[in-house]
Amino acid sequence: MAAATLVASPTPVPHARSPTMPSSPTSPTNPDTLSARINVATRTIHHALNSLITPRLPLALPPHTPTPDLYLHGIHTFAQIYFAFEESWQDLICAHLSSSPAASAHATDVRGYLSTLVDARLWRTQALEADVGHLRTARDVSLPDLEADGKIAQLRERIRQRVEEKPHVLLAYAWVMYMAIFAGGRWIRGQLALAGDEFWRRAEGETDGCGLFYVQGDEEVKVEFKKRFAEADGVLTEEEKGDVVREAGELFKVCIGLVEGLDERFGSVEREGSAERSEVKKTAVKGKEGLSLATPNKNTTERVSPIATVFAVLIGLLGWYLLRSAGFGGQILASIF
Repeated sequence: MAAATLVASPTPVPHARSPTMPSSPTSPTNPDTLSARINVATRTIHHALNSLITPRLPLALPPHTPTPDLYLHGIHTFAQIYFAFEESWQDLICAHLSSSPAASAHATDVRGYLSTLVDARLWRTQALEADVGHLRTARDVSLPDLEADGKIAQLRERIRQRVEEKPHVLLAYAWVMYMAIFAGGRWIRGQLALAGDEFWRRAEGETDGCGLFYVQGDEEVKVEFKKRFAEADGVLTEEEKGDVVREAGELFKVCIGLVEGLDERFGSVEREGSAERSEVKKTAVKGKEGLSLATPNKNTTERVSPIATVFAVLIGLLGWYLLRSAGFGGQILASIF
């Protein structure tokens, strides 16, 4: 399990909220920048995910589901990515602060750069732990022990080993997972909030279970993050930049694998609160790629594939770039953000 207390970056940005709304994400003007290379290399998989995500977000919210249980299962699984790479990042920061003099000058420079990249407000581990804790206890939901899940354990170990061998690959996780929250998080949080406090079992002053998508002073933190990320172009070697680009592609494959794993693990989830069990009349809801989800007859016990919930999370994490690469770009993004 990820540690509850995270180490602050050595040079945190002052905590102040920007009064302006976030601007829509823009592609780097220089196609040779690391961020631009990541975007280009992952364009195809972004397109594939886009066609699956957009029709399915409503299926994780009322009136299609009366509880956030499926959403909980989704973020509980995807949280493992954040837990793994943030834990490794925290270990790197601690090691750098007491670094061995035997490390090469370049390795020291890379670790020093990485140790100051992430603003303390951007770490997602504590937010995710709070989200999962609230949603689990509010409805007494039983979650699987993912630490005992072989595939999840393998995923976390892979991330740990990759970061240990090549610390610079953390930039792939940062660009994909953090930049997506900056641009897509405000929109997805708004969509989730429409379900209302009763849906989230939220009392006054409590978390609503959507803290993953909230960053204090988001616009300010985003601007500083992008500025610092751009400095990687002058810190990393060409070989290291290639490692980062390849890792970003692997990360998207991991996301797809988690979706498939959830669908295999849960199949269809029967919602609680039904007085009687009966057969479900399934109606195919087709996406652009021909995938289908089961929709229930309103007079029977309802079942919804957990894959819908995962897509609800993914649209927040990936949608910002998906819409751009699909050609919708500025107009749609400006209207959202």
